[in-house]
Amino acid sequence: MIECENLNQEEIIKELCLCNGLSYEMVGQEGSDTSKLEMFFSGYPRIVGLSLFPNLTSLTIVAQDIKEISGLETCLRLKELWIAECCIEKIGGLQECRNLEKLYLYYNKISKIENLEKLFRLEVLWLNHNTIENIEGLQTLKNLRDLNLAGNQINSIGRCLDPNEQLERLNLSGNQICSFKDLTNLTRLRHLKDLCLNDPQYKTNPVCLLCNYSTHVLYHLPCLQRLDKFDVSAKQIKELADTTAMKKIMYYNMRIKTVQRHLNEDLEKLNERKCKLQKLPEERIKLFSFLKKNLERELTELKGSGKGQNDRSNNNKVTELEKSRNYETATEEPSLQQKIATKLNALNERITFWNKKLDEIEATYRTEAKQKKKSHGLLIPLLLIELETVGNIHFEEGTRSDDWFNICYELILSRFCTWDFRTYGITGVKVKRVIKVNNRILRLKFEEKFQKFLDNEDMHDSE
Repeated sequence: MIECENLNQEEIIKELCLCNGLSYEMVGQEGSDTSKLEMFFSGYPRIVGLSLFPNLTSLTIVAQDIKEISGLETCLRLKELWIAECCIEKIGGLQECRNLEKLYLYYNKISKIENLEKLFRLEVLWLNHNTIENIEGLQTLKNLRDLNLAGNQINSIGRCLDPNEQLERLNLSGNQICSFKDLTNLTRLRHLKDLCLNDPQYKTNPVCLLCNYSTHVLYHLPCLQRLDKFDVSAKQIKELADTTAMKKIMYYNMRIKTVQRHLNEDLEKLNERKCKLQKLPEERIKLFSFLKKNLERELTELKGSGKGQNDRSNNNKVTELEKSRNYETATEEPSLQQKIATKLNALNERITFWNKKLDEIEATYRTEAKQKKKSHGLLIPLLLIELETVGNIHFEEGTRSDDWFNICYELILSRFCTWDFRTYGITGVKVKRVIKVNNRILRLKFEEKFQKFLDNEDMHDSE
């Protein structure tokens, strides 16, 4: 192998000619006819001398020491470029290669997808085995049909591939994609036929280890012909996936309706209890209101009769006997009116008391109804999360008969310190419910990290 440090441009071109069966002395004459160049395993340190090959349409450079893409300014007809298993750290130098249709940059050190905006004709892009973390920089590649991003550090798909509507083949194996919800973003790629998330050549995406992974993908992407290198074009496979998914959807819809029915039943029971409690106050208010009206009518009559007597006494036509009777009646009426007024005050107090009772019953009903709605309202989003994750996240509400419930209950009580909350008037804590989250996604991550920890421990022990 030639030492890279000692190579000058002329020696590099000689090596390039030798690898492609060309005569260095005749390269000026033969280069114009050459459309394809290859360079494998020869320590090629940089890209030079391509101006000698103006008709170049295909360039393949594999396993060289090249660190940057350069020297392609004169390759205006280049359609296929391979720079693989090199040391490329950044995508660049392709601005003039606007006829490029296939670009292979796998097994390099690229950390970002960039500088591809002008490659409008690009149909194939392989960036597998790099250190890419985000899918980006592909917005203008409307003709892209084959994208390979396997073996990188991508953990999210999002809407980054939406502009690439012509995409037919996509390989995202060996990344960190862990969400079913993220995979549904691929439903907008209507021409996608070949999807690979679990290629045997790469590590498995966490999402592929989840239950019902294949069912979920095939249900949401019915146009797929191949999944993870397997042929899934058979009608029976699609029907099985559809049937399984529909059963899941029906099951969770039934559970949601059951929760809603239980809520309505609980609210109806609360309303019935409220009506029973309101019956006595309403009867009392009705009775006292009736008595109050009678007393008010009686009081009005007394005041009216007293006024009539005063008018007659002013008339000089009354007898002495009538005067004495009027005097006795006039002295009795103030005391009688006072008694009626006292009774009216007492009745008003009782009516106010029972109205307060009604308000208290109504307030209690509203508080309990709100709590019921909140309690049942929490269950529906949890069920929707279970459906969205196809059962890989499962929620379980505990009872006193469950050991884990009692452990959590005692743990919470043991962690509560009255002294910390006494300034707020809080003297204790009451545990109303405990919900356990069975998260298969997090469990798999934990097991993976735990296994790495054990492996490191074994290595230290062996040393």
